[in-house]
Amino acid sequence: MDIILYDLLADEIRSVRDNGRTDMSDIRAVMRSADELELYHLAVWLDDKENHKAYMNFMITGRWD
Repeated sequence: MDIILYDLLADEIRSVRDNGRTDMSDIRAVMRSADELELYHLAVWLDDKENHKAYMNFMITGRWD
């Protein structure tokens, strides 16, 4: 994945987290919050289950690898 997309997704994840209304380990809730906050890159990216492992790794380690 492109470094620019990683940066964008990281920013959108932080926006959902900083909102404080979502359990960040609940991917479906994160998707709903992202949609409500008009963070569509994150919502669409998480809709693909292939990305869930990368998302959880980012949430735990703060890194994409």
